[in-house]
Amino acid sequence: MPNHALGVDVKIGYYNHAFVETQGIGMSFGTVTAGALANLRVPQLDQRVTITSTGEAAREAIRIQDIPPDATGRTVQVIALLDIEVTTDNVEELSFWAEADGASGSVAATLVTPPDMPDGFPRNLLFVLDEPVVDCDRVRIYVNVTGPLLEDNTVTLTASALWLGPLQVITTDQGGALEESSAYSVEDGGQVQRTSAGQVYCEPAGAIRTHSGNTVYITRTEAFGDGSGGMDVQQLMASARTTRPILWIPDDSTEHLLHRLTIYGQMTQVGRLVPRGPYVRWEGWQVRESR
Repeated sequence: MPNHALGVDVKIGYYNHAFVETQGIGMSFGTVTAGALANLRVPQLDQRVTITSTGEAAREAIRIQDIPPDATGRTVQVIALLDIEVTTDNVEELSFWAEADGASGSVAATLVTPPDMPDGFPRNLLFVLDEPVVDCDRVRIYVNVTGPLLEDNTVTLTASALWLGPLQVITTDQGGALEESSAYSVEDGGQVQRTSAGQVYCEPAGAIRTHSGNTVYITRTEAFGDGSGGMDVQQLMASARTTRPILWIPDDSTEHLLHRLTIYGQMTQVGRLVPRGPYVRWEGWQVRESR
């Protein structure tokens, strides 16, 4: 088969435990100063929560913790705080990391920094684990102060939603999963109205990122499974549909591309699987950002 692939895998967070579970979200070393921690379980990004930590008591300024009553079948490989804003006062530097514990062991994410995103783009703090944690019974997100600890250190973290869930990784032996023709775009969610005289009145809104295209050829096992369990692309299409939230991660080769290109949203088209000899092509999918 011809190789017209971009040299990256595609990763898709297709199920968020936080949006369906009801246990309380724990917090240490901080105080909720706006909203409620329960707001992090809401898929819409309009119910924000603000956590503020002040003082020199600990280098761990903020810790968010999620512990389910039953971890059976709960797989976590991506952890995220969606639509974040971080401000500090008298703090030299912060570090952000996360870890997940479960029956398969404990996996910690590498340190990341809050993304520097253009105005109008949500800033999503993403942690992609090297391997899934099976029967995950605890997830923690840490915001740590590095440098001098002062009495008037202040760290303020605002976020809209918490994401904890598994990943579907689409890879091929052709150097990447995306066709070179896959396209990124930006929509203006605002409206333009014109009077009968032709005057223009604009109602601006945030930019909405989209991604559409095709994969290169994947194996039939990756497309349809082999009967041994686990997720495959056809199951992913049936699970995500066009109404359930996903984390679309088309490129995590660098931290910048991970945060700039990842879309929290829905598939506006799930596309179709087209057999090509011993391979299958997933074509016609479209992803649109949600707020």
